[in-house]
Amino acid sequence: MHICCAFVTPAVPVTGSVVAAMKALAPEKLSSAQKQAFQKERALNRQVLSEVSTAREIGTLPLFVAARIDPHLEQLGRQLGVACAKGCGWCCHGLKVELTAPEAIAIAEYLRTKSAPEGLPALGEALQDEADEARTLSITDRWLARRACYFLDQASGSCSIWEARPLACRSHTSLNASACEAAHTGRGDGPAVPRPTSIETLYGLARGALHAACEDTGLDMRAFELTNAVAVAFHVPRAAERWLAGERVFDHAVIPSDESDREAGRDPSNAGLLPAAQLVPERRTQAANDRKRARRALRAR
Repeated sequence: MHICCAFVTPAVPVTGSVVAAMKALAPEKLSSAQKQAFQKERALNRQVLSEVSTAREIGTLPLFVAARIDPHLEQLGRQLGVACAKGCGWCCHGLKVELTAPEAIAIAEYLRTKSAPEGLPALGEALQDEADEARTLSITDRWLARRACYFLDQASGSCSIWEARPLACRSHTSLNASACEAAHTGRGDGPAVPRPTSIETLYGLARGALHAACEDTGLDMRAFELTNAVAVAFHVPRAAERWLAGERVFDHAVIPSDESDREAGRDPSNAGLLPAAQLVPERRTQAANDRKRARRALRAR
């Protein structure tokens, strides 16, 4: 069974988080076909949840969602003229990516599968270094520094976890690459990046169905900062199985700025609307982070 094309509608916007998406897509705004497709997808996710037990199996939850949605995204992209292409990584800079526990588990399992066993300790150390530093950053800090996503291969401009990338990243598309470049390089005050709401709606509903299915069984479906969530899934013993058992093991992925970030709004492109005092990052004199950056630079040589 694949998700119904009735999910596609250009009229309903979807925001970055699953919860906000479900609030924006209130039941009274959905067509009967969309509601039926949503419930079918929700039931399918519940069925998969009842059949998984290992970390690798749990990680397939969001990947199955993506497998059902991606073909529709590709078709819509061609119809709408989506400008995104390999090597164009403007949206991989300056944004705070949030994801849910199953998505973090999927990425952690992908990293383990794609890495040689002898390289796993160094990979885990580098990931934890990045997660520790990410704990010191707000969305404003990230936007002003145009900080690159940890999983972006900056030499090629490609995503190093493309096959397991978060659902939010899959739904984030643009109709004008030049507008993306202008927004992320700070040139002028041009129009906002044009984004196809039909693609966001398609993914928003699918993500919402996964979210609802997990909550139906009492599972923790909060959104967490990317590297901290993946670090938990990678390092904490049996993190995936413990999450499936209902434990809030991803409490370790909550970072200090989460609450203030949500109050300020997740869209860093609106940073200019914040009070000027909030746009000036505090001077950071954290020797630990300096040492971690130095270690990362050595590993990159």
